Amino acid sequence: MTSHERAELVSRYRRGARALLDTLAVIPDADLDRSAADGGWSPRTVAHHVADAELTAAARLRRLIAEDGPRISPYDQDVYAGRLHYERPLATSLALISALTEANAELLDRLSDEEWLREGVHEERGAYSVETWLTVYAEHCRAHSEQVAGTVS
Repeated sequence: MTSHERAELVSRYRRGARALLDTLAVIPDADLDRSAADGGWSPRTVAHHVADAELTAAARLRRLIAEDGPRISPYDQDVYAGRLHYERPLATSLALISALTEANAELLDRLSDEEWLREGVHEERGAYSVETWLTVYAEHCRAHSEQVAGTVS
């Protein structure tokens, strides 16, 4: 991956988070707990899921950069949704999404070519580099932004 491609993915990562936060900001309170037409998660559940995903992602990114060959454990997002009280208010999770995506992007902006190639082993996906991390998370918030928008449109 070229430095230009990386920069574009970092920009996409930032834009996706902003799109999700902007979409959630205009959802009326009465619609926050409305499930998607396909039975998918409500906007509130999506917001808490993304905050938890960004917490996990931040730890994974830092381990990939700081540790030699870390094992990256998967997590069950449905178990998190069922056990981490996703009925709670949104403000803290929205703040986490904003802070963590920006902190991650700032870190990514400073990586050397060698750091971009650092990798560990994801227990389900195999080899998992910083570039792989970015490819995965660059689309995550954007996809959830579209999901939330579809719930209330």
